[in-house]
Amino acid sequence: MNKNQKLIKRMVMISILTALSLVLYILGPKFSLPFFPAFLEINFSMLPIFIGLFMLGPVDAIIIVLLRFLIKLPFTHTVYVGEITDLLLGSIVVGGTFLGQKLFKKNIYVFLCAFISWILGGVISNCFALPGYINIAGFPKEAIIGMMPDYMKANANNYIWKYFILAIIPFNALIAAAVIAVTWPVHNRIKLLYESIGIKHKEAADNTNK
Repeated sequence: MNKNQKLIKRMVMISILTALSLVLYILGPKFSLPFFPAFLEINFSMLPIFIGLFMLGPVDAIIIVLLRFLIKLPFTHTVYVGEITDLLLGSIVVGGTFLGQKLFKKNIYVFLCAFISWILGGVISNCFALPGYINIAGFPKEAIIGMMPDYMKANANNYIWKYFILAIIPFNALIAAAVIAVTWPVHNRIKLLYESIGIKHKEAADNTNK
């Protein structure tokens, strides 16, 4: 197989994973949990990006994140705040997981890095999202406070730290754990699936064999 054929097949895989991520975001199951603010919805649109990291490598995974971001832009309902938040989160998760692949040989530590980077990405991206929704998208602060569960007892003086400590950190930890639980048992098979179509991406192969 020549280089052009390999490139085309990689582009096809990137396109498929980007499409799957968008389908999961638009049509996939979305639901909120009573102990989180109602606007934080569980969805699994990051799963194809995470799989793409192990199958293709970090550069291709970032391309998937960027393509998803660009495709979502024309359909924004948040004046691009939500889309930029997703871009930040996806980039941090990919970067943190790849760093774990480079630093550690055991999968448990790689996925621990993925878990930590997901939580860190949730915090960093929401440092932009929270003021962005209020100051750019024009969502009233009172409305955001009102959507927080009663047990938080949130008000104008404490809602920021309660939002991050009681919502953002556990919410992203829950999603990260769910995606890792799906990816961990199959990530070596993902590499074999990719190689079965005739391409061996050295970086991805080396990392998933550790």
